[in-house]
Amino acid sequence: MRVDCRDAGRTEGAGAAPGRGGRRLRRAAGVLLVAALAACGKKGPPLPPILYLPAAPAVTAHEQGRTARLTLTVPVANTNGSRSANLERLMVYGYTGEPRLVDLDRFFKRATLVARIPVKPAPPPDADEHEQQAIERRAAKAPGVAQGETIVVAERITPALMTPVPPERPRKRVPVPAAEMAVPLAGPPDTLLARQYYVVGVTSKGRPGPLSTVASVPLVAPPLAPSAPVVTYTEKQISVTWTAPAFVRALVQAPATGTVLPGVPIIGPTYPASQYNVYERPATAPPAPPSPLSTEGDGTVVPGPPPAPLNGAPLAGTAFTDTRMTWGARRCYEVRTVDTYGPLTVESRPSPATCVTLRDTFPPAAPRGLQAVASSGAISLIWEANTETDLAGYLVLRAEAPGGTLEPITPAPIHDTTYRDTTVKPGVRYVYAVVAVDTATPPNRSALSNTVEETAR
Repeated sequence: MRVDCRDAGRTEGAGAAPGRGGRRLRRAAGVLLVAALAACGKKGPPLPPILYLPAAPAVTAHEQGRTARLTLTVPVANTNGSRSANLERLMVYGYTGEPRLVDLDRFFKRATLVARIPVKPAPPPDADEHEQQAIERRAAKAPGVAQGETIVVAERITPALMTPVPPERPRKRVPVPAAEMAVPLAGPPDTLLARQYYVVGVTSKGRPGPLSTVASVPLVAPPLAPSAPVVTYTEKQISVTWTAPAFVRALVQAPATGTVLPGVPIIGPTYPASQYNVYERPATAPPAPPSPLSTEGDGTVVPGPPPAPLNGAPLAGTAFTDTRMTWGARRCYEVRTVDTYGPLTVESRPSPATCVTLRDTFPPAAPRGLQAVASSGAISLIWEANTETDLAGYLVLRAEAPGGTLEPITPAPIHDTTYRDTTVKPGVRYVYAVVAVDTATPPNRSALSNTVEETAR
């Protein structure tokens, strides 16, 4: 019920119900009016303004041949779940040092700017059609990335980035318990230097949202690339093999088995042996973005997600099988060596690519079980069906026995597995065979089926 305090002194309006029912209604209205008058003139505590800050971007990182590649998705919502994100730009920062020594309170003063990426405006969900069209027109002309888009930010690992930022001295020395000072049977601690990246969204008024989770790459020499792969294929799969580089990381010791006890190396941290990732190189290079996606920093921004390896997990061996068979398709393969350092990985530069165009040169299997039955004025043939998916049909061949040359008597492949030859001459003995034909260009023909002989009646 909404009551205007200025109407507090007014009487009931005309049209009130007469009699007992009218009196009851007037009493109820009076109670509500008293309650409304009691609320007039009171003020509640002031409410803080609602701040719409963009949610933290999702970001991952991996290193390929001295280049760190960050894959990030532009936020589409704010920290309170509302959409669209109040987001004008993304700021990508890098920091060189040990992960556990990062001081987030003073992070921005110690990190370097990798990329400043403008974000296109997005209409809110409750915008009317006119407002939505206006914002979409502005977004079409504005440089930058769209909300929800996935991009890759690449930073070249230069010698300058290999120097760690000096860690801040702790304000108070925290004593280490004696029980934690000596750990039996433990190798030296892993003090691997890493390059760490954070991404933060900034509103149109310059307010930063929350930092993304850290994405790190190890600052180590990348492994050597393997040899150019050798690509062969059959009718059902493509085989990709390669030779390991001359220097590759191997196991320090064999894994524990029934006769080999586990051991703890004392010379330093150990890591798994080198592995491999197989990539398909696109036939054509992706088009360059129409406008610069980064306005500051040395990072290179590329729209779209990064290419993923064809293998689901890094391969321990030097062979890969690709079952994506499409005749006429051109496939180019390259291989990278992968070294793992705990949760971090680094890949080599790509091997030279090997390309192959898949040509169907594989004929169908020879039909089996050919039989012939003579009848008055005809010889009927029957055989077993082939199972190839690219089968175009069958050609029936005939010759006069003995010593005749088999010639096709069907001008085009037939799809049935039966044929009735009504062009025979009575008393003449004939020889028959069948071949299968596929849909390739030019078509592949199978070997001859078994031959049968029959005399026409």
